[in-house]
Amino acid sequence: LFPLLIIRQLILSIRDGNTGASTYAYVCYGMLRSSMLGDTAGGREFGQLALDLLQQLRAKEFQARTYFMYNVFIHHWKGAIAEPLQPLLDGYHAGLENGDLEFGSYCAAHYLTNAYYCGQALPALAERARELQAVVHSRHQEIAFHYASSCQQAILNLLGAPGDPWML
Repeated sequence: LFPLLIIRQLILSIRDGNTGASTYAYVCYGMLRSSMLGDTAGGREFGQLALDLLQQLRAKEFQARTYFMYNVFIHHWKGAIAEPLQPLLDGYHAGLENGDLEFGSYCAAHYLTNAYYCGQALPALAERARELQAVVHSRHQEIAFHYASSCQQAILNLLGAPGDPWML
């Protein structure tokens, strides 16, 4: 059903003109092209179209979800793992500022996992994880909270934090 909804959004954007919501449709279509059709170059082009349109329209209310979809589902096919770190943080902040708490929280959770896999310094990353997790939890974003919790636990385990290594 998801691909059909995205195609419908694309048809409406082409027929009636682009809006901020079109950025999400284009980036989701890019994700579908990359993952389902194996066309990573085409997927990246639609993802870039979404990012360009987001900037052109100044559609801040769609920044968190567009940045999330691009940097988590499209960028990794051709780009370095460290490149999405700042855009994911920007998406997190945009989500908080514009009320898109769900995708802002997803950006925060994926920022933590990417930073962890990039080999960032664990003590600083543990502190950043604590700060981000507190905000995500206070906004009642349970999926993002639990996703990031496993990364936070791995960081704490590697730092030799006392307590049960499987519980925060």
